[in-house]
Amino acid sequence: MNTDEKILLTLQQLLGKMDELNTRLNTMQETTNHLTHEQEIADHELQLIKLAVVNDNFIG
Repeated sequence: MNTDEKILLTLQQLLGKMDELNTRLNTMQETTNHLTHEQEIADHELQLIKLAVVNDNFIG
């Protein structure tokens, strides 16, 4: 195997690893987006609970 073939093989391996990392990063981004959405829902529910408590204290 000459130098050019070794370089080509190394570059191909590097591209494969980069593709793996890109896939993992995309998965992490999807997970982060999902968790952000879940946090927004939880924050909204907490706000509703706070309003209900204030309303209950006002009425009761």
